[in-house]
Amino acid sequence: MYSLSIHFGPSPVPAQFLFKDKEKATAAYAKVKAGEFFYVEDDFGQTASFVNREIHAVILEDMDLGEESRIQRGLSQARGQAKANERAKTDPVLQRAMTQRGPGVLTPFTNGQFQ
Repeated sequence: MYSLSIHFGPSPVPAQFLFKDKEKATAAYAKVKAGEFFYVEDDFGQTASFVNREIHAVILEDMDLGEESRIQRGLSQARGQAKANERAKTDPVLQRAMTQRGPGVLTPFTNGQFQ
């Protein structure tokens, strides 16, 4: 699956089109870059026509590879967190902070039980 995102001006929301195969996606990408006026129709019923001079950015993404990159980023984050947790176990400042006890809990009852 391929995603074609077209960004207009300062708007944070791009026009997005989805294509099932690479050839159709790259053909749509080429249309966007080629002429002043162009028309895009994706594989999921979206159609649009644009004026090229209003476009600020165009992104063509292979969504399968994009998903894999998100997975790899998540795994890297998890590995980093695991390493940080291991180092925290041997850090003297953190060890002191974890073993210090705060003040005792005050209760109106003897030994914390009802009488």
